[in-house]
Amino acid sequence: MTATERLPLTVRQREYVRVIVGYIRDRGVSPTMREIGDALGVASLNGVHAQLEALARKGWVVYERTVGGHGRGKARTVTVPELAAALRAAAVAYLDELEASA
Repeated sequence: MTATERLPLTVRQREYVRVIVGYIRDRGVSPTMREIGDALGVASLNGVHAQLEALARKGWVVYERTVGGHGRGKARTVTVPELAAALRAAAVAYLDELEASA
């Protein structure tokens, strides 16, 4: 799905996407719900969950809610499809280069 095929975002939803993509850019992994909430000043994880669900419905992120906590579930369940595809392509190129240098 391209940006032109997705449903438009509210101003607040755009802030969420910026935080998620910026976190991935800076750290190489997706943020947890708590990290997203902290970055946006949202204390309620239910509030973060609701926004992530809305972003997923609109096609901007892939969000898999897990049951549990305290290490029982996956904490980093928000992905941006285009970033995941770019990362896979970069990993393939890196491995190809590694094999060629052997």
